[in-house]
Amino acid sequence: MINDIKYLNGNIIITLNQETTALANTVDGGLRNGIKYIIHHQVPPRNFNNDPIKEAIKTHRELTIDSNEAITFLTATELPRNHTIHRETIYGVEIEVSVTIGLINYYKINRG
Repeated sequence: MINDIKYLNGNIIITLNQETTALANTVDGGLRNGIKYIIHHQVPPRNFNNDPIKEAIKTHRELTIDSNEAITFLTATELPRNHTIHRETIYGVEIEVSVTIGLINYYKINRG
């Protein structure tokens, strides 16, 4: 489960207490073994047109984390403000969820 959480340079870095198998819907995700880190990386809120895989790899290099040991969520929301972790045990299974959320008023933005 989660060993440590820190905020560094627009990133939330979650360090797990052991290598794990993760199923993630991220650009570097899918079903992956040997995961030690979960990263939420903040990108510019508008007009982000960079290659998302290159952005994840660049983030790993900056954090000196092996890309084979991390899954990275790209988000435009304000970090760490819009991040939360929820822990719960259901039927004897401990679950931890890390969530970022950001909402905009689409109508207001497009109407001025």
